[in-house]
Amino acid sequence: MPAFEPEIIYKYPEKDAKELEINNILASICFPNNIKICYCNEEDKIYTLKNYRTCFTNQVGDRFYAVMYHFYKRMKNDDFYKEYKTSLMEKMTIKYCEEINENVEEKTKLINEINHKKHVYIPYCLCLISKYPYFSQMEKCLESIMIILKNTEIQKDELNEVIAYLVKSIPSPYINTSISFVMPNYNDIIEVKSGFYQEIYVYGPDASSLLDTLSINNIILLLRLLLFEQKILLISEDYNNLTKVSLNLISLLYPLSWVHIYIPIVSEKMLKYLQSFLPFFNGMHKSLFVQEKVQNILIKSHKDLFIYDIDKKKLNISCNLLGKKKISAIKYINKNVPSFPKKIEDLIIYQLNYLKTYKNNSDDNNYISNNIKMKLIFIQAFIELFYNYKKYLAIIGDLPVFNTKDFLLEKPENDEIFYKEITSTQLFQIFIQNSLYYINHKNKKYYFDELIELYLDKKQKNIKNKIRKK
Repeated sequence: MPAFEPEIIYKYPEKDAKELEINNILASICFPNNIKICYCNEEDKIYTLKNYRTCFTNQVGDRFYAVMYHFYKRMKNDDFYKEYKTSLMEKMTIKYCEEINENVEEKTKLINEINHKKHVYIPYCLCLISKYPYFSQMEKCLESIMIILKNTEIQKDELNEVIAYLVKSIPSPYINTSISFVMPNYNDIIEVKSGFYQEIYVYGPDASSLLDTLSINNIILLLRLLLFEQKILLISEDYNNLTKVSLNLISLLYPLSWVHIYIPIVSEKMLKYLQSFLPFFNGMHKSLFVQEKVQNILIKSHKDLFIYDIDKKKLNISCNLLGKKKISAIKYINKNVPSFPKKIEDLIIYQLNYLKTYKNNSDDNNYISNNIKMKLIFIQAFIELFYNYKKYLAIIGDLPVFNTKDFLLEKPENDEIFYKEITSTQLFQIFIQNSLYYINHKNKKYYFDELIELYLDKKQKNIKNKIRKK
């Protein structure tokens, strides 16, 4: 059965915002494997794509979050051909089958079957986009809109009014506040919280859920790959896992931030982004990953692309796709990607094991609390790494300049490779540039600097206590 590229048939507002163009690339994220018209007469046997969450960025790196809600619309066969003027039957002719080397006999049989069907089922997707990861609230809003769509008496203007209310009348809450609103046909009140614990976003996906999905060693391995700007591809049979795992891993980089290509769900229309020579962190459904054209792209474009199978919790490397003598991805990483300083890695492992045990044994698993705990584990690690970074930071003209040479002299010799490599990454350079904002705006305090001050103060007190005991 041929697949068709999805198209946008309705959007609100009709004129795109300057920050985001709603185009067919976005439509392809709604249907990553393209659209297939269903001709099944038994509705309970129709395969429906599961609803999922995702995110994407615009050309300047602003991130947007989206929820996809999938459903089918039944139409009479004649009405379908009349309304959509489809070339489906032309495409499924014997000549077409011969041109694409498909089984002519099988296709002819399928054409005859289709001609005898009374209805066709057309897949649709509702997509709601926000600048903030209010995923659960967006899902509730889509449920309300779906009920409205099922009402055949509803006119387009009435639907526009509901969506206009959602888009224009519900403001983003201020820090440490929340707002509540209601949607038509939805009984519960929907609450939206500001989401920020200082500069750490806590009302998005729960970063501690990584402990349920990945092993602790794999969390550390993937973070090393991100820190040193490698090419990474996540694969899974669940679209939600692709977004959840990638978003959570990126959130653990604070105060650094991933500034390279990031596409949680690569669609068939976006395969060119797998050919980039620049670092990327992408995700792909396994049904697309196993296709021959995708495998060929990966083999031809990369020898050192790291592929992590979320479902199997297994890390691989693209050179193994050739089918020749395989190498261990973990050994390759340990040889070519610097490890965390041992003291810091041991601390991360200890704290992750503690949090995992707590989550498994606690009846009161507050996801916000666990989310903060998980992120603070890695913030503490970055404090250990960079607590004295401002000592080596100077402003020359209007530009921040970091004295890497003197910074390295203060670090243990065994860890020199790690510090030398990480200070040369774009992630670290952006971190230094961002610090300039707080230097120029002295009335504003950088949360990471506040935590460093608390860390140094605590360290000083511990030293004094040890002296007193002696």
